[in-house]
Amino acid sequence: MAIDPERRLLLAEGDLPGLVAMGLRAARPELARQTLVALPESEPGVAEVLRRQADRLGLETVASAATTGSQGLAGSLGLMTAAVEATLHGCGGLIWSAQAGLAEPAEHVDDIAGVLDRALLVSRLVALDSEAAGLTRPEFPVETPLADLSDRQVADLAVDLELPIETCPWWVDRRSGGHAAAARWMRALRAAGWAGLAEAAS
Repeated sequence: MAIDPERRLLLAEGDLPGLVAMGLRAARPELARQTLVALPESEPGVAEVLRRQADRLGLETVASAATTGSQGLAGSLGLMTAAVEATLHGCGGLIWSAQAGLAEPAEHVDDIAGVLDRALLVSRLVALDSEAAGLTRPEFPVETPLADLSDRQVADLAVDLELPIETCPWWVDRRSGGHAAAARWMRALRAAGWAGLAEAAS
Protein backbone atom coordinates (compact mmCIF):
# COMPACT_ATOMS: atom_id res chain seq x y z
CA MET A 1 0.00 0.00 0.00
CA ALA A 2 1.27 3.47 -0.88
CA ILE A 3 2.14 5.51 2.18
CA ASP A 4 0.53 8.89 2.68
CA PRO A 5 2.88 11.09 4.74
CA GLU A 6 -0.12 12.87 6.29
CA ARG A 7 -2.04 9.73 7.31
CA ARG A 8 -1.79 8.60 10.96
CA LEU A 9 -2.43 5.46 12.99
CA LEU A 10 -3.70 6.43 16.45
CA LEU A 11 -2.74 4.33 19.46
CA ALA A 12 -5.01 4.83 22.49
CA GLU A 13 -6.25 2.97 25.57
CA GLY A 14 -9.93 3.93 25.63
CA ASP A 15 -9.41 6.37 28.51
CA LEU A 16 -9.98 10.13 28.51
CA PRO A 17 -6.56 11.05 27.03
CA GLY A 18 -7.18 8.60 24.18
CA LEU A 19 -10.64 10.04 23.58
CA VAL A 20 -9.15 13.55 23.50
CA ALA A 21 -6.46 12.45 21.01
CA MET A 22 -9.24 11.11 18.78
CA GLY A 23 -11.33 14.22 19.29
CA LEU A 24 -8.50 16.52 18.23
CA ARG A 25 -8.31 14.65 14.91
CA ALA A 26 -12.09 14.35 14.48
CA ALA A 27 -12.56 18.09 15.02
CA ARG A 28 -10.82 18.79 11.72
CA PRO A 29 -12.37 16.95 8.74
CA GLU A 30 -9.12 16.95 6.80
CA LEU A 31 -7.39 15.17 9.70
CA ALA A 32 -10.32 12.87 10.47
CA ARG A 33 -10.12 11.45 6.96
CA GLN A 34 -6.43 10.73 7.53
CA THR A 35 -6.83 8.87 10.83
CA LEU A 36 -6.99 5.16 11.66
CA VAL A 37 -7.66 4.07 15.26
CA ALA A 38 -5.82 0.89 16.27
CA LEU A 39 -7.99 -1.79 17.95
CA PRO A 40 -5.77 -4.13 20.03
CA GLU A 41 -6.69 -7.73 19.21
CA SER A 42 -5.18 -9.00 22.47
CA GLU A 43 -7.38 -6.65 24.53
CA PRO A 44 -10.98 -7.17 23.34
CA GLY A 45 -12.48 -4.99 26.09
CA VAL A 46 -10.26 -2.05 25.20
CA ALA A 47 -10.86 -2.68 21.49
CA GLU A 48 -14.62 -2.50 21.98
CA VAL A 49 -14.36 0.79 23.89
CA LEU A 50 -12.14 2.25 21.17
CA ARG A 51 -14.52 1.05 18.46
CA ARG A 52 -17.47 2.79 20.14
CA GLN A 53 -15.49 5.99 20.60
CA ALA A 54 -14.22 5.98 17.02
CA ASP A 55 -17.73 5.34 15.70
CA ARG A 56 -19.12 8.28 17.70
CA LEU A 57 -16.40 10.53 16.29
CA GLY A 58 -16.57 9.26 12.72
CA LEU A 59 -13.07 7.77 12.63
CA GLU A 60 -11.96 4.60 10.88
CA THR A 61 -10.60 1.64 12.85
CA VAL A 62 -8.24 -1.23 12.11
CA ALA A 63 -7.28 -4.39 14.02
CA SER A 64 -3.86 -4.19 15.63
CA ALA A 65 -1.36 -6.56 17.25
CA ALA A 66 0.03 -3.69 19.35
CA THR A 67 -0.73 -3.58 23.06
CA THR A 68 -1.79 -0.30 24.63
CA GLY A 69 -1.21 -0.08 28.37
CA SER A 70 2.12 -1.80 28.93
CA GLN A 71 5.06 -0.13 30.62
CA GLY A 72 8.81 -0.56 30.21
CA LEU A 73 10.18 -2.78 27.48
CA ALA A 74 6.75 -4.27 26.69
CA GLY A 75 5.41 -0.78 26.12
CA SER A 76 8.31 0.09 23.83
CA LEU A 77 7.78 -3.08 21.82
CA GLY A 78 4.06 -2.33 21.56
CA LEU A 79 4.85 1.14 20.25
CA MET A 80 7.28 -0.28 17.71
CA THR A 81 4.67 -2.83 16.60
CA ALA A 82 2.16 -0.02 16.09
CA ALA A 83 4.70 1.95 14.05
CA VAL A 84 5.36 -1.00 11.74
CA GLU A 85 1.62 -1.59 11.36
CA ALA A 86 1.14 2.07 10.53
CA THR A 87 3.37 1.76 7.48
CA LEU A 88 1.53 -1.39 6.40
CA HIS A 89 -1.74 0.56 6.51
CA GLY A 90 -0.35 3.42 4.45
CA CYS A 91 0.25 5.76 7.37
CA GLY A 92 3.27 8.03 7.37
CA GLY A 93 3.24 8.52 11.13
CA LEU A 94 1.83 7.46 14.48
CA ILE A 95 -0.15 9.29 17.18
CA TRP A 96 0.39 7.97 20.70
CA SER A 97 -2.11 9.23 23.28
CA ALA A 98 0.17 8.61 26.28
CA GLN A 99 -0.25 11.18 29.04
CA ALA A 100 2.37 11.17 31.77
CA GLY A 101 1.58 14.51 33.41
CA LEU A 102 -1.17 13.41 35.80
CA ALA A 103 -2.05 16.09 38.35
CA GLU A 104 1.12 18.20 38.17
CA PRO A 105 3.40 17.71 35.15
CA ALA A 106 6.31 19.35 37.01
CA GLU A 107 6.26 16.40 39.43
CA HIS A 108 6.48 13.84 36.61
CA VAL A 109 9.37 15.13 34.53
CA ASP A 110 10.99 11.68 34.29
CA ASP A 111 7.72 10.07 33.18
CA ILE A 112 7.18 12.73 30.53
CA ALA A 113 10.77 12.34 29.33
CA GLY A 114 10.24 8.58 29.09
CA VAL A 115 7.24 9.02 26.79
CA LEU A 116 9.05 11.53 24.59
CA ASP A 117 12.23 9.42 24.45
CA ARG A 118 10.30 6.29 23.41
CA ALA A 119 8.47 8.23 20.72
CA LEU A 120 11.70 9.72 19.38
CA LEU A 121 13.55 6.40 19.34
CA VAL A 122 10.74 4.58 17.51
CA SER A 123 10.51 7.47 15.06
CA ARG A 124 14.22 7.22 14.32
CA LEU A 125 14.20 3.44 14.01
CA VAL A 126 11.44 3.49 11.40
CA ALA A 127 13.06 6.43 9.58
CA LEU A 128 16.32 4.46 9.29
CA ASP A 129 14.47 1.96 7.11
CA SER A 130 12.26 4.53 5.43
CA GLU A 131 13.00 3.31 1.90
CA ALA A 132 12.30 -0.33 2.75
CA ALA A 133 9.12 0.72 4.58
CA GLY A 134 7.89 2.59 1.52
CA LEU A 135 8.02 6.02 3.11
CA THR A 136 8.25 8.90 0.65
CA ARG A 137 10.26 10.94 3.18
CA PRO A 138 13.17 9.87 5.41
CA GLU A 139 11.07 10.50 8.50
CA PHE A 140 8.31 8.88 10.53
CA PRO A 141 6.82 11.18 13.17
CA VAL A 142 5.52 9.65 16.38
CA GLU A 143 3.32 12.40 17.80
CA THR A 144 2.60 12.63 21.55
CA PRO A 145 0.14 15.56 21.80
CA LEU A 146 -0.84 14.87 25.42
CA ALA A 147 2.44 13.72 26.96
CA ASP A 148 3.02 16.76 29.15
CA LEU A 149 -0.56 17.79 29.87
CA SER A 150 -2.07 17.69 33.34
CA ASP A 151 -5.35 15.91 34.06
CA ARG A 152 -7.06 19.31 34.22
CA GLN A 153 -5.73 20.27 30.78
CA VAL A 154 -6.90 16.97 29.30
CA ALA A 155 -10.33 17.52 30.89
CA ASP A 156 -10.45 21.08 29.52
CA LEU A 157 -9.90 19.73 26.00
CA ALA A 158 -12.56 17.03 26.48
CA VAL A 159 -15.06 19.69 27.55
CA ASP A 160 -14.13 22.14 24.79
CA LEU A 161 -14.42 19.43 22.13
CA GLU A 162 -17.75 18.21 23.61
CA LEU A 163 -16.55 14.62 23.55
CA PRO A 164 -18.70 11.59 24.52
CA ILE A 165 -17.13 11.17 27.95
CA GLU A 166 -19.68 8.49 28.82
CA THR A 167 -17.88 6.11 26.45
CA CYS A 168 -14.90 5.89 28.82
CA PRO A 169 -14.77 2.52 30.63
CA TRP A 170 -14.78 4.11 34.11
CA TRP A 171 -18.09 5.91 33.46
CA VAL A 172 -20.24 3.17 34.99
CA ASP A 173 -18.22 3.40 38.23
CA ARG A 174 -18.32 7.18 38.49
CA ARG A 175 -20.67 7.27 41.51
CA SER A 176 -19.25 4.40 43.54
CA GLY A 177 -15.98 6.09 44.43
CA GLY A 178 -14.26 2.71 44.24
CA HIS A 179 -12.72 3.15 40.80
CA ALA A 180 -9.48 5.15 40.83
CA ALA A 181 -9.81 6.25 37.20
CA ALA A 182 -13.39 7.41 37.76
CA ALA A 183 -12.40 9.47 40.82
CA ARG A 184 -9.40 10.90 39.01
CA TRP A 185 -11.21 12.03 35.89
CA MET A 186 -14.42 13.17 37.56
CA ARG A 187 -12.27 15.40 39.77
CA ALA A 188 -10.53 16.85 36.70
CA LEU A 189 -13.82 17.33 34.84
CA ARG A 190 -15.32 19.09 37.85
CA ALA A 191 -12.34 21.48 37.90
CA ALA A 192 -12.83 22.07 34.18
CA GLY A 193 -16.44 23.12 34.77
CA TRP A 194 -17.99 20.29 32.78
CA ALA A 195 -21.70 20.93 32.24
CA GLY A 196 -22.42 17.20 32.27
CA LEU A 197 -21.64 16.81 35.97
CA ALA A 198 -25.32 17.05 36.95
CA GLU A 199 -26.18 14.17 34.62
CA ALA A 200 -23.14 12.23 35.79
CA ALA A 201 -24.33 12.46 39.38
CA SER A 202 -27.79 11.12 38.56
